Amino acid sequence: MRELANWKDEDLLVETEIYGEKWKRGVTLDILIKHQAHHLGQSEIIMRYYNLKVTSV
Repeated sequence: MRELANWKDEDLLVETEIYGEKWKRGVTLDILIKHQAHHLGQSEIIMRYYNLKVTSV
């Protein structure tokens, strides 16, 4: 995470290989953030199903 603090806007356009394809860093970050939000939503649904207290984010 410390490396991200040093990134400039143009660093988001740098391409890296992900799953055998070239992805821009900005796209990779976008996908990871959305993926994390998806799993957070799944966890909240499971917690509500079992009547557990859902913590705020």
